[in-house]
Amino acid sequence: MKLTIVGCAGSFPGPESAASSYLVQSDDTSILLDLGSGAFGPLQQHVSPTQLGAVFISHLHIDHYADLGSLFVCLNYGEAKPDKRVKVYGPAGIAARIAAGYGDDGDTARLDDVLEFIEYEPGQQIEVGSLTVTPFAVDHWVDSCGFRVEDTIGRVLAYSADTGMCDGLVNGLKGAEVALVEASLTQRQSCEESKHLTGRQAAQAAQLAGVDRLLLTHLVAWNDPAEIEADARGVWDRDLSIAAAGMTVTI
Repeated sequence: MKLTIVGCAGSFPGPESAASSYLVQSDDTSILLDLGSGAFGPLQQHVSPTQLGAVFISHLHIDHYADLGSLFVCLNYGEAKPDKRVKVYGPAGIAARIAAGYGDDGDTARLDDVLEFIEYEPGQQIEVGSLTVTPFAVDHWVDSCGFRVEDTIGRVLAYSADTGMCDGLVNGLKGAEVALVEASLTQRQSCEESKHLTGRQAAQAAQLAGVDRLLLTHLVAWNDPAEIEADARGVWDRDLSIAAAGMTVTI
Protein backbone atom coordinates (compact mmCIF):
# COMPACT_ATOMS: atom_id res chain seq x y z
CA MET A 1 0.00 0.00 0.00
CA LYS A 2 1.28 3.45 -0.91
CA LEU A 3 0.22 6.82 0.47
CA THR A 4 0.78 10.00 -1.52
CA ILE A 5 0.24 13.38 0.11
CA VAL A 6 -1.64 15.38 -2.55
CA GLY A 7 -2.40 18.23 -0.18
CA CYS A 8 -1.77 18.77 3.54
CA ALA A 9 -2.59 22.44 4.20
CA GLY A 10 -5.17 23.14 6.88
CA SER A 11 -8.20 25.39 6.43
CA PHE A 12 -7.20 26.68 2.98
CA PRO A 13 -4.51 26.00 0.35
CA GLY A 14 -1.12 27.29 1.42
CA PRO A 15 1.73 28.63 -0.70
CA GLU A 16 3.34 25.18 -0.89
CA SER A 17 0.39 22.80 -0.69
CA ALA A 18 -3.25 22.31 -1.54
CA ALA A 19 -5.72 21.59 1.25
CA SER A 20 -6.30 18.07 2.54
CA SER A 21 -6.20 15.21 0.04
CA TYR A 22 -4.49 11.85 0.36
CA LEU A 23 -4.11 9.23 -2.37
CA VAL A 24 -3.95 5.59 -1.25
CA GLN A 25 -3.01 2.90 -3.77
CA SER A 26 -2.69 -0.87 -3.55
CA ASP A 27 -2.36 -3.24 -6.50
CA ASP A 28 -4.65 -1.67 -9.12
CA THR A 29 -6.85 0.21 -6.62
CA SER A 30 -6.66 3.99 -6.11
CA ILE A 31 -8.77 5.87 -3.58
CA LEU A 32 -8.76 9.39 -2.17
CA LEU A 33 -9.24 10.45 1.42
CA ASP A 34 -10.67 13.96 1.08
CA LEU A 35 -10.41 16.24 -1.96
CA GLY A 36 -9.96 19.71 -0.54
CA SER A 37 -9.53 23.09 -2.14
CA GLY A 38 -6.74 23.21 -4.72
CA ALA A 39 -6.06 19.46 -4.61
CA PHE A 40 -7.45 18.41 -7.98
CA GLY A 41 -4.58 20.02 -9.91
CA PRO A 42 -1.69 18.19 -8.21
CA LEU A 43 -3.76 15.00 -8.00
CA GLN A 44 -3.38 14.65 -11.78
CA GLN A 45 0.39 14.36 -11.36
CA HIS A 46 -0.15 11.05 -9.56
CA VAL A 47 -3.22 9.36 -11.04
CA SER A 48 -5.76 9.84 -13.81
CA PRO A 49 -9.06 10.95 -12.29
CA THR A 50 -10.78 8.31 -14.42
CA GLN A 51 -8.88 5.60 -12.51
CA LEU A 52 -10.18 6.51 -9.06
CA GLY A 53 -12.05 3.67 -7.40
CA ALA A 54 -13.64 5.94 -4.79
CA VAL A 55 -13.35 9.23 -2.93
CA PHE A 56 -13.98 9.36 0.83
CA ILE A 57 -14.93 12.73 2.33
CA SER A 58 -14.40 13.06 6.06
CA HIS A 59 -16.69 16.03 6.74
CA LEU A 60 -18.39 18.98 5.13
CA HIS A 61 -15.89 21.75 5.70
CA ILE A 62 -14.89 23.18 2.34
CA ASP A 63 -11.14 22.56 2.74
CA HIS A 64 -11.94 18.84 2.63
CA TYR A 65 -14.43 18.57 -0.23
CA ALA A 66 -14.21 21.68 -2.45
CA ASP A 67 -12.49 20.04 -5.43
CA LEU A 68 -15.21 17.45 -5.90
CA GLY A 69 -16.58 20.12 -8.22
CA SER A 70 -13.43 19.96 -10.33
CA LEU A 71 -13.59 16.16 -10.39
CA PHE A 72 -17.17 16.37 -11.70
CA VAL A 73 -16.23 18.82 -14.46
CA CYS A 74 -13.27 16.69 -15.55
CA LEU A 75 -15.25 13.46 -15.70
CA ASN A 76 -18.37 15.00 -17.22
CA TYR A 77 -16.85 17.23 -19.89
CA GLY A 78 -13.32 15.91 -20.43
CA GLU A 79 -12.33 13.66 -23.32
CA ALA A 80 -11.39 10.75 -21.03
CA LYS A 81 -14.38 9.03 -19.47
CA PRO A 82 -14.42 6.61 -16.50
CA ASP A 83 -15.58 3.06 -17.14
CA LYS A 84 -18.23 3.58 -14.45
CA ARG A 85 -19.33 6.31 -12.09
CA VAL A 86 -16.81 7.23 -9.40
CA LYS A 87 -18.20 6.46 -5.94
CA VAL A 88 -18.09 9.36 -3.49
CA TYR A 89 -18.57 8.27 0.12
CA GLY A 90 -19.40 11.05 2.55
CA PRO A 91 -21.49 12.23 5.48
CA ALA A 92 -25.21 12.92 5.28
CA GLY A 93 -26.05 15.72 2.85
CA ILE A 94 -22.91 15.54 0.74
CA ALA A 95 -24.65 15.15 -2.63
CA ALA A 96 -26.97 18.10 -2.07
CA ARG A 97 -24.04 20.24 -0.86
CA ILE A 98 -22.06 19.66 -4.06
CA ALA A 99 -25.14 20.15 -6.26
CA ALA A 100 -25.85 23.46 -4.52
CA GLY A 101 -22.39 24.61 -5.56
CA TYR A 102 -23.59 24.38 -9.16
CA GLY A 103 -26.77 26.34 -8.46
CA ASP A 104 -28.87 23.19 -8.76
CA ASP A 105 -30.74 23.72 -5.47
CA GLY A 106 -29.74 20.31 -4.19
CA ASP A 107 -30.81 18.45 -7.35
CA THR A 108 -28.02 15.96 -8.08
CA ALA A 109 -29.21 14.95 -11.57
CA ARG A 110 -26.23 16.49 -13.37
CA LEU A 111 -23.70 15.05 -10.94
CA ASP A 112 -25.23 11.58 -11.04
CA ASP A 113 -24.02 10.98 -14.59
CA VAL A 114 -20.42 10.54 -13.42
CA LEU A 115 -20.48 10.49 -9.60
CA GLU A 116 -22.31 8.08 -7.31
CA PHE A 117 -22.86 9.60 -3.86
CA ILE A 118 -23.12 7.17 -0.94
CA GLU A 119 -23.60 8.22 2.69
CA TYR A 120 -21.57 6.09 5.08
CA GLU A 121 -22.04 5.22 8.76
CA PRO A 122 -19.23 5.00 11.36
CA GLY A 123 -18.06 1.41 11.67
CA GLN A 124 -19.27 0.42 8.21
CA GLN A 125 -16.69 -1.62 6.27
CA ILE A 126 -16.48 -0.50 2.64
CA GLU A 127 -14.57 -2.60 0.12
CA VAL A 128 -12.99 -0.85 -2.86
CA GLY A 129 -10.88 -3.21 -4.95
CA SER A 130 -8.07 -4.53 -2.76
CA LEU A 131 -8.71 -2.03 0.06
CA THR A 132 -11.19 -1.99 2.93
CA VAL A 133 -12.12 1.40 4.39
CA THR A 134 -13.80 1.81 7.78
CA PRO A 135 -15.00 5.27 8.91
CA PHE A 136 -14.75 6.10 12.62
CA ALA A 137 -16.43 9.04 14.36
CA VAL A 138 -14.25 11.80 15.81
CA ASP A 139 -14.94 15.09 17.61
CA HIS A 140 -15.18 18.21 15.43
CA TRP A 141 -17.43 21.22 14.92
CA VAL A 142 -19.51 19.26 12.40
CA ASP A 143 -20.01 15.50 11.99
CA SER A 144 -16.58 14.16 11.07
CA CYS A 145 -15.09 10.73 10.50
CA GLY A 146 -11.55 9.49 10.21
CA PHE A 147 -10.79 6.43 8.11
CA ARG A 148 -8.95 3.14 8.61
CA VAL A 149 -7.67 1.75 5.30
CA GLU A 150 -6.58 -1.89 5.30
CA ASP A 151 -4.99 -3.88 2.48
CA THR A 152 -5.31 -7.60 1.76
CA ILE A 153 -2.41 -8.57 4.03
CA GLY A 154 -3.67 -6.58 7.02
CA ARG A 155 -1.54 -3.43 6.86
CA VAL A 156 -3.40 -0.37 8.12
CA LEU A 157 -3.24 3.34 7.37
CA ALA A 158 -5.35 5.41 9.75
CA TYR A 159 -6.35 9.01 8.96
CA SER A 160 -7.69 11.21 11.76
CA ALA A 161 -9.54 13.80 9.67
CA ASP A 162 -10.26 16.99 11.68
CA THR A 163 -10.79 16.30 15.37
CA GLY A 164 -10.11 17.21 18.93
CA MET A 165 -8.70 14.70 21.39
CA CYS A 166 -11.26 11.94 21.95
CA ASP A 167 -11.63 8.19 22.53
CA GLY A 168 -12.91 7.74 18.98
CA LEU A 169 -9.61 9.03 17.62
CA VAL A 170 -7.48 6.69 19.73
CA ASN A 171 -9.65 3.70 18.87
CA GLY A 172 -9.58 4.58 15.19
CA LEU A 173 -5.78 4.79 15.11
CA LYS A 174 -5.27 1.59 17.11
CA GLY A 175 -2.46 -0.64 15.86
CA ALA A 176 -1.99 1.20 12.55
CA GLU A 177 1.32 0.90 10.75
CA VAL A 178 0.98 4.55 9.73
CA ALA A 179 -1.20 7.22 11.34
CA LEU A 180 -1.90 10.40 9.37
CA VAL A 181 -3.04 12.79 12.08
CA GLU A 182 -4.03 16.43 11.96
CA ALA A 183 -1.89 18.83 13.99
CA SER A 184 -3.35 22.27 13.37
CA LEU A 185 -2.27 23.93 16.62
CA THR A 186 0.88 24.62 18.56
CA GLN A 187 0.92 23.71 22.23
CA ARG A 188 0.75 27.45 23.01
CA GLN A 189 -2.63 27.59 21.27
CA SER A 190 -4.11 24.56 23.03
CA CYS A 191 -7.40 24.93 24.88
CA GLU A 192 -10.02 22.52 26.20
CA GLU A 193 -12.68 23.78 23.78
CA SER A 194 -10.59 23.16 20.66
CA LYS A 195 -11.85 20.73 18.05
CA HIS A 196 -8.38 20.49 16.50
CA LEU A 197 -5.19 18.83 17.75
CA THR A 198 -1.78 20.14 18.71
CA GLY A 199 1.29 18.23 17.60
CA ARG A 200 1.66 17.00 21.17
CA GLN A 201 -1.93 15.74 21.30
CA ALA A 202 -1.55 14.01 17.94
CA ALA A 203 1.52 12.21 19.29
CA GLN A 204 -0.25 11.30 22.53
CA ALA A 205 -3.17 9.79 20.60
CA ALA A 206 -0.80 7.81 18.37
CA GLN A 207 1.13 6.62 21.42
CA LEU A 208 -2.02 5.44 23.18
CA ALA A 209 -3.06 3.65 19.98
CA GLY A 210 0.25 1.81 19.56
CA VAL A 211 0.99 3.31 16.14
CA ASP A 212 4.30 2.51 14.42
CA ARG A 213 4.77 5.68 12.35
CA LEU A 214 3.22 9.14 12.75
CA LEU A 215 2.67 11.71 9.99
CA LEU A 216 1.46 15.16 11.05
CA THR A 217 -0.83 16.93 8.59
CA HIS A 218 -3.49 19.69 8.22
CA LEU A 219 -0.77 22.30 8.73
CA VAL A 220 -2.19 25.82 8.86
CA ALA A 221 -0.29 28.63 7.19
CA TRP A 222 0.15 30.80 10.28
CA ASN A 223 1.91 28.13 12.34
CA ASP A 224 5.52 26.99 12.02
CA PRO A 225 5.68 23.24 11.22
CA ALA A 226 8.95 23.05 13.15
CA GLU A 227 7.15 24.11 16.33
CA ILE A 228 4.37 21.57 15.69
CA GLU A 229 7.02 18.86 15.23
CA ALA A 230 8.90 19.90 18.38
CA ASP A 231 5.67 19.71 20.40
CA ALA A 232 5.08 16.18 19.11
CA ARG A 233 8.64 15.00 19.75
CA GLY A 234 8.26 15.96 23.39
CA VAL A 235 6.16 12.82 23.86
CA TRP A 236 7.01 10.69 20.80
CA ASP A 237 10.26 8.78 20.25
CA ARG A 238 9.26 6.70 17.20
CA ASP A 239 9.19 7.44 13.48
CA LEU A 240 7.75 10.93 12.93
CA SER A 241 7.40 13.11 9.83
CA ILE A 242 5.73 16.36 8.86
CA ALA A 243 3.55 15.83 5.79
CA ALA A 244 4.54 17.66 2.62
CA ALA A 245 2.86 17.86 -0.77
CA GLY A 246 4.16 15.11 -3.05
CA MET A 247 5.53 12.96 -0.22
CA THR A 248 5.02 9.23 -0.66
CA VAL A 249 5.03 6.59 2.07
CA THR A 250 5.06 2.82 1.57
CA ILE A 251 3.03 0.98 4.19
